[in-house]
Amino acid sequence: MGQYYLIVNVDKQEYIHPHHIGEGLKLQEFGSSPIFGMCMATLLSGQWSGDKVRIVGDYDSSGLYQHASENYTDISDAMMKVLVDAGYKPNIGHLLKQRWLSKEDQRINNEYGMKTLVLDRIANYKENT
Repeated sequence: MGQYYLIVNVDKQEYIHPHHIGEGLKLQEFGSSPIFGMCMATLLSGQWSGDKVRIVGDYDSSGLYQHASENYTDISDAMMKVLVDAGYKPNIGHLLKQRWLSKEDQRINNEYGMKTLVLDRIANYKENT
């Protein structure tokens, strides 16, 4: 199976979930992706500048992966909104190929486009938290 990862800001109690930005959960799957690079560059030069940031796997003995996923704020959707608003066009073909979009997400994308899909996910996330 392999180890799954989160990118965790310990100071701000936030994290990026690789699947929520359209990437795989394993280090090799998201580590070299352009979208991951853009997320990290944006965060580390802005709101996460100077903070303790960890890439932590679910096999890690510290328990940070589990603790963060249960108690910290997932800012993945908000980061996607920042990137889309800045003009980034996610590779929807890649997302569809990996089956990371539900049937409803695929319908929204086909009917209204990726930006609407991302904004819809963010609105749903905010309603459910």
